[in-house]
Amino acid sequence: MAATRRLRRLTSLVADVADLPDGPLLVALSGGADSAVCGWVAARSGAAVRAVHVHHGLPASDRLADAAEAVAGRLGVPFEVVAVDVGPGASPEGRARAARYRALVERRRPGEWVLTGHTRDDQAETVLHHLLRGSGPRGLAGIPSRRPPFARPLLGVPRAATRELATLLGLPFMDDPANDDPAHLRNRIRRELLPAIEARIAPGARRTLARTAELLRDEVEAWEERLRRLPFDRDGSAARLPRGVVRALGRTAATEAVRALVAEAGAEYPLPAREVTRILGLVDAGSGSLELAGGLKARLDGPWLEVAFDFVDDVEATTAALRPGRTIRWGRWRFDARVGAPPRPFPLSPWTLTVPAPGGETRVRRVRTDDRIALGHGSKRVLDALAEAGVPPWERPGWPVVETGGRILWIPGVRRAAGSLRADADGYLSVIVSEEERWTG
Repeated sequence: MAATRRLRRLTSLVADVADLPDGPLLVALSGGADSAVCGWVAARSGAAVRAVHVHHGLPASDRLADAAEAVAGRLGVPFEVVAVDVGPGASPEGRARAARYRALVERRRPGEWVLTGHTRDDQAETVLHHLLRGSGPRGLAGIPSRRPPFARPLLGVPRAATRELATLLGLPFMDDPANDDPAHLRNRIRRELLPAIEARIAPGARRTLARTAELLRDEVEAWEERLRRLPFDRDGSAARLPRGVVRALGRTAATEAVRALVAEAGAEYPLPAREVTRILGLVDAGSGSLELAGGLKARLDGPWLEVAFDFVDDVEATTAALRPGRTIRWGRWRFDARVGAPPRPFPLSPWTLTVPAPGGETRVRRVRTDDRIALGHGSKRVLDALAEAGVPPWERPGWPVVETGGRILWIPGVRRAAGSLRADADGYLSVIVSEEERWTG
């Protein structure tokens, strides 16, 4: 009886606080309690709902996928698993996050909102993390409740409530062991720093930090409204702003203008304060270029301050041979190539190419205006294929293609050339591509 009363109270609490967008919903089911409750809220809303689990190929991924499938079955929603290749290298947590979000966007159907199970505790941890990094008002504004196509309906719900509700509902969730790894600063904030603050200094700190984010979100949006009047521009892959405009602003406004410019360049996270200071120093100097955190670049080009992850002219003349057993970095992209027997089954990830080993050299280069890729019947301009795949216009000129003998084999993340998958060859070339982690912290 007590459990039934508690279930009614929690159901009412979560239902009252949850903020669901209108329209069809795609739930990102991780297998954990938070996403399970997010799926439950969506399923009971009456909207069209389906669920996707992103399989990262990490040690616990199979068990998490099983848990997510069991949750979806309990909720009665369509379910699929999408495998991504995180790849080797530094910051596996960040690379997994980038691959996960990219996969969710790829699986999203027109008009769908992608729901994630972020809670009030996640918001508090994010704010504290950004505070330690000196990320400024944008960082302290935390996770936005909505940034199309993503929505986070549980951002006002405590994690303890989602966990208890998932248990009482009988949702078969599983805890991700990666959340216990002390190597990640975010986990140490969650398990050590925040509990210590609440126990010894400020009870209710999670609620206060989340409230701070909510208040600062209004402030940041007001700043963004003012900053929209500045003459931001694009040149290929770069976001740019006249240097004279930045110099004419006061220090606070100039700082926010630089942060806005970084966001225009496609950054997922606010730039640390020290990097903003370096960019402002570049503006004062009048010339030069900088390599910034996580692969971001800034430079002065004539009257323009430009920010990008890859300037088009840095890579437009660059080609690199893909040789088995060798890893190459091309712009922000990493390519790993190998040869071997035909795989069973053929990998179908848009970030993996498997073709009969070409007779000539296989190379990666920047897309050209006249490039075309073979279809089942005829061909298509590569730039059109990038547009149809949702690649932003400013990223298309710097996108890589893989070619052999002048024939485009592959547009990474988008499509392979027709006829590239055959099961009758003796040897195969496999290439895996990933984006280098843009942000470290």
